[in-house]
Amino acid sequence: MKHYSSIEWLNLLSGVVNEEVECELHEHLLECEECLNIYVSLIENAEETHLNSPLSLDFTDRVMNTIHEENRKLQAIKKRKTFNNLIICYVSAACITLFFMSSGIFDFLSKKIPESSTKFSTTHLGSSNLLSNGWTDRLVDKTSSFVNGFTKNK
Repeated sequence: MKHYSSIEWLNLLSGVVNEEVECELHEHLLECEECLNIYVSLIENAEETHLNSPLSLDFTDRVMNTIHEENRKLQAIKKRKTFNNLIICYVSAACITLFFMSSGIFDFLSKKIPESSTKFSTTHLGSSNLLSNGWTDRLVDKTSSFVNGFTKNK
């Protein structure tokens, strides 16, 4: 079995060999344990020299700029999603309202609520006294005086 030299393995690592030779070298690595050990040791040496090289002086600045750019992009996306969700909510509410209006649910409720309230007031004792005592008028008067007092303070 033919063994390849360290220079050929370094050429493979650096990517300067053509495809045919690369396939041949990879196949040889599958068969030859000795060449595989040489190849792995060359990879480890290359990684160690790469890890021992100092970082560039502007490394921190570049990383921080990248982080800030990503944050700006995420915030812009979040604003768009919030705006889109708000529009979807308003459109959904409008569609539901139109559906109820076209199906006559609001007309039905406007006719049935007074009927059911009069039935309720006549069937329960004391309810007729509440309705006849004008509690709704008092509530409206107190609410309007509260709102008037609030607007005068501003």
